[in-house]
Amino acid sequence: MSRIRAARWAEHAAVTAVIADALLPSALVEWLVPEATQRGRVVADVAAIWVEHAFVHGEVYLADGTEGVAAVVVRLHRYRAIPPPEMDGGRVVDAADEHAAHVALVDALILSHRPTEPHHHVVCLAVRPSAQGVEWGRALLDHVCRRMDSVEAPSWTVVLPGGRDLFASAGYTAGRQFTVPGGQTLCPMRAASGAGGDARSAAETAGNRGRMSP
Repeated sequence: MSRIRAARWAEHAAVTAVIADALLPSALVEWLVPEATQRGRVVADVAAIWVEHAFVHGEVYLADGTEGVAAVVVRLHRYRAIPPPEMDGGRVVDAADEHAAHVALVDALILSHRPTEPHHHVVCLAVRPSAQGVEWGRALLDHVCRRMDSVEAPSWTVVLPGGRDLFASAGYTAGRQFTVPGGQTLCPMRAASGAGGDARSAAETAGNRGRMSP
């Protein structure tokens, strides 16, 4: 298993690379950036805006694998007022080029589903494709849930369909799904304060019931 630790600012490019690698195969990214030759650069540049924002207004954790950073989780502290990321104006235009309108549309759709009350915002949990299947995502989510339990506030995220079961196992419940142009379905998910700890306790109890006594 990997070592989980807080990411350093100097590692923001490595964090962004993991997010881009994990998102590239999705239908969402294919619609955002139809040109395959530009897709990796655009996704990485836009993801970098959110990663840098989280270094200032939240937390970034990573899992060290045998071949570098294997997985990352990006979280914002929305239980206090924070400014929006620099998604408007010159920077996102520079990052997304002619695809800026698509990026802005998806951002606006996600914003329309985000809670207005104070909450923890899990912006992204990403596992590098070559590192999937080793439960690094599970370990990172458990870690960040424990940290969120220290501040009494609900947690919220938006996931691709493949991420629903992982977050559900950590105590999140799915909200009403929505579809972006291009056909990709996104699912808002929410957990009450402390739900992650409750889900972990239930899983541990179930696991203990399944073991034979010594």
